Amino acid sequence: MMKNIKYVLFTSVLLGIFVTTASAASTCPATTLYEEKQRVSELKVDYEPIENEDDGEECLETCLDRYLLISLHNVPDEIIVDVKSLNDTFKNFSLTSEQRNDDNELQMKDDNATEIKRYEFTIKSASKDCYGETLKTLTLNTPMFNEYSDVASCSTHPDFKYCSKYVNFDISTLTNEEFTKAFEKYLEEEEKENKEEDNIIEEAKELVSKYWYIAIILVIILVGVIIVIVITKRRKKSVI
Repeated sequence: MMKNIKYVLFTSVLLGIFVTTASAASTCPATTLYEEKQRVSELKVDYEPIENEDDGEECLETCLDRYLLISLHNVPDEIIVDVKSLNDTFKNFSLTSEQRNDDNELQMKDDNATEIKRYEFTIKSASKDCYGETLKTLTLNTPMFNEYSDVASCSTHPDFKYCSKYVNFDISTLTNEEFTKAFEKYLEEEEKENKEEDNIIEEAKELVSKYWYIAIILVIILVGVIIVIVITKRRKKSVI
């Protein structure tokens, strides 16, 4: 019985020490945590498509360096940024404020924009008092490059949905046949819209040519009303 009591007491002491140590290690004063969160309040993330042409000696023809530049702006001191893929398209990694550039930006290149990516940026404190505390979470969806944007059809019809250089919907399974069919349908709808617009213009012209005298009468009436208003105002001023 005594052995059991001693065992229970010993275990309780160890647990108490562990809990106390863990609590002390994770202590972050509420006021300090608030200040830390304020430091990252203006931190934001975005992306920019970049295309650089290189005519160097290594290129037999013009080389094109194409990628998405992802930037975290307004990066303060003493933070860690855990970058996670929400759709398992890349390996998770971390950045620190020491890696920022002279413009207080943390930047990364996506050289393989062949699929839509969903990023989650968890900003954590790297300060002594609040190390590891989550201060802010940001998300970003990046588009995929559209290889069909380089075809001849897209040079004359850039508004077609499959002609944008980067798209926010998955076209990885789009075939040439599907692209052609969709483009032909787009041309048919465009032609139909153009005909409807032409018909409206023609109808308007016919109405004007048929009832031109009504338009003249309306103009005369309008001019007469304006003249009466002007004369009335002048008479009122002269009376005053």
